[in-house]
This record gives sequence, C-alpha cells and structure tokens, in this order.
Amino acid sequence: CYVYLQGTNSLTDGSTYTASDEDRKGTFFSEGQVIMSGGGSLTIKGNYKNGLCSDDYIRFVESTGKLTITAVNKGIEANEGIYFEGGTFVINASAEGIESDSILVVSGGEIYVKAVDDAINAGDDLTISGGMVCAYSTGSDGIDANGNCYIQGGLVYAIGARSPEMAIDANSEEQKQLYITGGTIVAISSLERDD
Repeated sequence: CYVYLQGTNSLTDGSTYTASDEDRKGTFFSEGQVIMSGGGSLTIKGNYKNGLCSDDYIRFVESTGKLTITAVNKGIEANEGIYFEGGTFVINASAEGIESDSILVVSGGEIYVKAVDDAINAGDDLTISGGMVCAYSTGSDGIDANGNCYIQGGLVYAIGARSPEMAIDANSEEQKQLYITGGTIVAISSLERDD
C-alpha cells in the first residue's frame, strides 16, 4: 500500500465494528507493506483498536509529512518491522505507542510518543541512528527492545515508569544489551524511596 500525502487528511473509525470474516485491526489496516511519503499531513483516530497497522512492514520515507495518531489501543503496529526515515509523528495511545513484532529502525524524523504501556517497543533489535525521539510511558518502559537496543546517533528522550520498568530496556534476560555509540540521550525513570 503506497500512501502519498498531500494537504490535510483525517481518518476515524467507530468505537464498535460489525461482525466480519475480514481482519479488522485498526482505523488504517493493511495486510501488506505500507509505504508513506509526501508532504501532507494525516490525522488518525482509533476509537475501536489500533491507529495504523500492517501484517507486514511500515516505512515512512524521508519526504513524509506530519502523522498524528490517537488510539484506544496501539498507535502504530507492524508484524515485520517499522522504519522511520523522516517526518513528524505525534502519537498518544492507551497501550503501546509504537510496536513492531520484528525490528524497529529510526534514522530520521521527529517522533513524540505518549503511551500507557511501552512508548516504543520492538520484538527484536531496535536501532536509533538519527532524528529525534521522545518516548514517554506512564505505566511501563519508555523504549523497550526484546533484542539488542542500539543508539548510534540522534537525540533521544526516554521516560519510563517506576521500577521494575525503566527508561530504556534491552532484553537482558536473553543476554541482549544496550549499545550506545553516539547521539545525545536523556533517560528518566521514577525512583522509589526506601523509608
């Protein structure tokens, strides 16, 4: 699915869906790849479930315009990877803000996420090499990688909830690690007092 954004656009779904044999995972759903480009803006409101999701991968190319998502579940979800190369993203979600079941790569753009669950979550490796990321979770990790987490460049703000949640979480249970080789990072988690 190729989306070329021009002008100001919006998509909204209902709070309930009628019965169907078709997959119904969100306001904007594709069973194949989603590639977004262009210089316009798109506002997505997910009243039933997710905002934007794909059973394959989602890629935002360098020329993308602004994407704003509010969702009662996940803001952006993809099974086979999510790639941010440019654009501005403002996401407010009641579950994960951005979730990839595979890898997640940020090489450009500005990403602002506020979520109740993980603000940004990757099922495998998560790489940030450029752009600006502000990931704020009120109840879980700011940035969570179930593989390794690589921060190689860019500006990263990660805010997590109180222990055991954290600002940036790599999958240490599986001997995965956080690797920092560049960029500027501000990482904040709540502290618990021992009275």
